[in-house]
Amino acid sequence: MYGEGVNSGAPPLVESAEPHQPADQAALPADGLAGPFDDASIPRRRVGDRLKVALVFASDHAWALTLLLVSVVALVGFRGADFPAQDYRVWIFKTHGFLIWDVNWYGGHADIGYSVLFPAVGAVLGTVPATALACVASTAMFGRLVGRSSSWACVIARLWFAVFVVGDLIIGRAPFACSLACALTAVYFVRHRRSWLAFAAAVATSLFSPLGAAFLLLIAVAWLPTLGWRRALPFTGALSGLVVAALLGDGGRFPFPWTALSGPLAIVAIGL
Repeated sequence: MYGEGVNSGAPPLVESAEPHQPADQAALPADGLAGPFDDASIPRRRVGDRLKVALVFASDHAWALTLLLVSVVALVGFRGADFPAQDYRVWIFKTHGFLIWDVNWYGGHADIGYSVLFPAVGAVLGTVPATALACVASTAMFGRLVGRSSSWACVIARLWFAVFVVGDLIIGRAPFACSLACALTAVYFVRHRRSWLAFAAAVATSLFSPLGAAFLLLIAVAWLPTLGWRRALPFTGALSGLVVAALLGDGGRFPFPWTALSGPLAIVAIGL
């Protein structure tokens, strides 16, 4: 009825270039390709959907991404600036066990004040494997804290953490890497009201690294108004390593100019 039907005197719905050509055929291009709103956009949508699915899958298995990256770093044999000190402390433990004071390092230093647990763990597992496993464990625990990838914020956070936590292995921050894994575990157990497990994880955090303990206590202070003091009590386990460092540490200075501090402060201010 569109081109060759009854002539009612009304103008046709579609102007046909050829006589007796149905209107629905005249609306299609002569070469038979789909129009701009037809099937031509489907491949592009499919590529975008596949990319989204791949990103969500990767974020749900972010620990595997960290495992891949630490394996590459370990196989390449890259050793950061902090690894000689960690290897030395592991060697000291293998040779002499726990030492309060080590006279072999320049004028001597308090070995146990830096990290109580890592020399023993490194002696059993090796410096690089222990640090790599700690990075993978941190990513896995961070994923549990963030939850499943229900939003792009979760996806980006999981993937971002999975990549940048490998920096501990690259640089050689072995005690802090282990401390980070324990700190995330402590936060997880506090959230799930497993007080004694949270307390044990907080103690392990501090005995691996007093710096990790300080960060965990900072989290506790920030979380305290909504958490309540009773649920925050397990975080006090982080004080143990700080006490050891205060009694058996040898102090020292680590200059940090205000010009270097201004950058992080500006980033924090923008984030707030």
